[in-house]
Amino acid sequence: MKYYLRIFLALINTASKRYLEYRWNTFGNLVTSTLSLILVIFFVDIIFSQTNNIAGWTKPEVLFFVGTFRVFSSLLSFLYLRSINFIPKYIQRGDLDMFLVKPVNVQFYVSLCFTRVYEIINLLPGIVLIGYALQSLGGVSWEGWLLLLGGVICGLLIFYGLYFMCATLAFWFVQFNSLTSIYFVANSFLCFPTDVFGKNGSLVFTYLIPLGFIVTVPVRIFLAKDPPLFLILSVFFAALSLWLSVKFWNYALKHYTSASS
Repeated sequence: MKYYLRIFLALINTASKRYLEYRWNTFGNLVTSTLSLILVIFFVDIIFSQTNNIAGWTKPEVLFFVGTFRVFSSLLSFLYLRSINFIPKYIQRGDLDMFLVKPVNVQFYVSLCFTRVYEIINLLPGIVLIGYALQSLGGVSWEGWLLLLGGVICGLLIFYGLYFMCATLAFWFVQFNSLTSIYFVANSFLCFPTDVFGKNGSLVFTYLIPLGFIVTVPVRIFLAKDPPLFLILSVFFAALSLWLSVKFWNYALKHYTSASS
């Protein structure tokens, strides 16, 4: 465990040095993230000027959801999104060979080798929006914050497992260039509470395709819309997603034809 922690910190250090070479990019990303969030708030204001409730969600609750989604999105971009996006290229060009000979778990390394440190800055707009929404929602206990934190961590693991398995498909598809498209499609569902898709849609995106457990369920638990026991289901889906991603990756490696073969 300590060995992998040292490797992760070394990867963060390398990413930080790359970031220092392009510091103005961070400022640009922060401005872009803030402007897009302002547009979302404007959009929410327009919708709630016509109604007080959408699928059981009030305006402050929706704003809190949007803020939480932004925090989640920044964290996954910081941790593993860019690294996983490179996996199909490694496979197509035979670059995966250089990872296979390293004295480290291959899945761990290819998942975290290109962290984006500057995405930490993009947490700020989401945190500000959460604070703004809480002014209308009232006080929340520290247990609620712990449940939300646990839910978001499980959400990051669920999304990791699902997205990593999508990237693993590149072992069988020679020109697999649709991974980022898959991300944007998933993102379009994640940025709304699953309740807005109706009863049947909510069931599909919560239990069949567990996207609901990534952001919606943690926020619903925090807002006391769902019981805290739902966090157990989040842990289950997180563990299942990780386990399936490992099994699928190891199975795919057996079918990998290296560039040196």
